[in-house]
Amino acid sequence: ETIVGDHNGDGKVDAADAACILQYAAAVGAGLFSGTLPEFMQTTENSGTIYNDGIYTATKFGYDSDVIVTVTIENDVITDVTASCNESDMYYFDTAYPVLKSRILEKQSADVDAVSGSTYSSDAIRDGVRDCLSQAKK
Repeated sequence: ETIVGDHNGDGKVDAADAACILQYAAAVGAGLFSGTLPEFMQTTENSGTIYNDGIYTATKFGYDSDVIVTVTIENDVITDVTASCNESDMYYFDTAYPVLKSRILEKQSADVDAVSGSTYSSDAIRDGVRDCLSQAKK
């Protein structure tokens, strides 16, 4: 059993998480805290993983149509991202999608830069991936 210390949900225990844990520890030690520990500090059986395996789908609005985004997760790894739409001018979507897919798979996050000139398509794809990751979260 381990204590989960990721208070901001980024999958890492960093300085901000450590500071928060120390504040709780000091409060408990001084007798100032007697309630239930926050969820991020509670002991869990699956503390090593943050996502359930599976295929998740989200629909977000792009420039002038819905963009359907699908994310596949295996062993806490984003293994595939697909996106499709029926924009009136597919140039912008077709420009953004392969670049974003590569960035998302490399960074394992939807927090990647948009593709210049394809803002609406980029936003829809990134927001769709965020939605899928939210659905997959344990």
